[in-house]
Amino acid sequence: MGTSHGTDITGFLPTTVAWPHTTRAGDATALQAHKDLTTAYNAAAAMPSTHDLSGQDLGGLTLLPGVYHFSLAATLNGILTLKDQDDPNAQFIFQIGTTLTTASNSSIISINGGASTWLKGAVFWQVGTSATLGTDSAFAGNILARDDITINTDATIRDGSALSQFGGVTLDSNRITKGDLPPA
Repeated sequence: MGTSHGTDITGFLPTTVAWPHTTRAGDATALQAHKDLTTAYNAAAAMPSTHDLSGQDLGGLTLLPGVYHFSLAATLNGILTLKDQDDPNAQFIFQIGTTLTTASNSSIISINGGASTWLKGAVFWQVGTSATLGTDSAFAGNILARDDITINTDATIRDGSALSQFGGVTLDSNRITKGDLPPA
């Protein structure tokens, strides 16, 4: 699950990386992953926004598929509901100018479920600087951050990843699942 464009992975062990995932640092696969991250980050940033949520907290909102823009920071205090309207191809893209921060015990839930009970890999968070997930928060989707990502104690990411272009990813007793793995 951990990928580094540098040559070192520090502070990651002891941990469990479940098959088929692995860790890589400084090899051709890690370098390609970094290029792919940059491509995905730039593509998400370039998408035309369908909704401007600048200055709003995501907590308490129910959102339909779309591209959501925040000129500066985005925060989540409480529960964010993503409603895919039974569309198995629904995507949610969040363009965040600076930071993404979730409060402790905040969560993201999905309703309708399309072809399944969860949005498989269809939530992307393009973050201009850094992201911090609060203790015990239940997050969803792929964080594509320019700088550091901090995932505090017992926070989880369902069906996603935490990818930093130029910073580090700090984990603390976390669970990150992808695809059909069970929730934390």
